[in-house]
Amino acid sequence: KKKRLLPIKKPQGEPVKLKGHRKKISDITFSPNGRWLATCSFDRTIRIWDGKKGIQKAVLFGGHRNRIRRLTYRIDGEQLASVGDDGGARLWDMKTGRRMFRLLGHETPATHVCYSPNGRFLVTAAEDATVFIWSVETAERILKLGPYDGGISDICFDKEGMWIAIAHKNRVDLWDLNRNERKASFLAKGDALRILSTQKGNLIIGDDRGLRMIDPGSGAHHLQFRGHYKGITALALDPGGSSLVSAGIDQTVRVWELQDAQLHWTFDMRKTVRRLSVNKAGSIAMGFDESFAILFEMGRGV
Repeated sequence: KKKRLLPIKKPQGEPVKLKGHRKKISDITFSPNGRWLATCSFDRTIRIWDGKKGIQKAVLFGGHRNRIRRLTYRIDGEQLASVGDDGGARLWDMKTGRRMFRLLGHETPATHVCYSPNGRFLVTAAEDATVFIWSVETAERILKLGPYDGGISDICFDKEGMWIAIAHKNRVDLWDLNRNERKASFLAKGDALRILSTQKGNLIIGDDRGLRMIDPGSGAHHLQFRGHYKGITALALDPGGSSLVSAGIDQTVRVWELQDAQLHWTFDMRKTVRRLSVNKAGSIAMGFDESFAILFEMGRGV
């Protein structure tokens, strides 16, 4: 049984500024072990940073012919996937930093990407509101879903790899991967929803009404996270299992106790945070609609 870590502490010092991209940073994510931090940008590059000091370590070129939108690590950290406006997904070998093969199929810009928990499958979504599921081993598309009404704002796997959640306008659909059918559908408000799956299999939904956790089996509400007074712009789960980090249109970042939705602390950013990532040490990386990101070295405690 994994040890549950203490909550993330409120930052005491100034953040490290990650400077290097020439255009807007579109995504930011820690590697699974938290040692590295990857960013992608509209300048068509991916940059790898030290996850503690924020020092740039490498630049990955030539993977995309146009702007890069999203990126995600495989659970072992040895592979990185990125998607962008060229409609393709690129896989990267993170031991060498070299490009691997591309997954081609979307006819419009690809906007979201995530690995299955076992790393065998990759899911991509595009501006035409379609979702593709790929075999990472064979680079073949094995399933197409959609198009969905109003475009796709987020996607995520559950922690067992049994279903995938697809957020689109005013709704979150769960697709059962074993039965190849829609498992459930939940109402939400807005066309820019944010979703996450917890380690216990619950689904977190952030919409124009705020932030809540539901049971995907019954649809029953478990918890309401009360604090943001406008819509949610970014979510990140603490890999230590203690905390949930959220950002909103109210320009705050909030850290919550995941078990009971207690608010630990609020940080006024005075600008809208669009991307969040958290590592096991408790550090939080934040991205804006800017060519830089920031890294708070937080630590844990009470």
